[in-house]
Amino acid sequence: MRIKANIISHLRLLFSLFLMVTVWSCNKMPYYAQYSNLEQQTWDSRDTLLFELHDADTTALQHLSLGVRVTEDYHYRKLTLGIDVYDNGKRLSHDVVPFELFTKKGERNGDGVVYTEAEHDVRPLSIQKGHTYRFKVYHIMRLDPLHGVSNVFIQISDEREE
Repeated sequence: MRIKANIISHLRLLFSLFLMVTVWSCNKMPYYAQYSNLEQQTWDSRDTLLFELHDADTTALQHLSLGVRVTEDYHYRKLTLGIDVYDNGKRLSHDVVPFELFTKKGERNGDGVVYTEAEHDVRPLSIQKGHTYRFKVYHIMRLDPLHGVSNVFIQISDEREE
């Protein structure tokens, strides 16, 4: 009886490990991901968020995406952000990224339970080994400051978000 219980226990453990490895391998980790928390959930247009990737250790075509999380205190459907990309101090690109966070009926377009989270691809980015990349992110909204923006994040990965 004891041997049978041990075998069942071991089989459960092996199945759990198999399931964990399978799930983990399906979710590829990004090459680089960084979040900026807006402490007071208030974002002034003069407050540019800076993200830095120092001494890249790969030479590859990656995809840059930009994301945002807002709380219930954000009372607008849309949010427009600007992002400037610098490679070793030289500006590579300037992009405007529009987020439609809510439908006209007020329903969420993004993910999340407590927050509404949305992410958009910005552009392909050719990473060069040893280079330092800076990403400056700012909002381009008429209302200033914005209330209810809790996080802004960038992600660089070898696959585009679906």
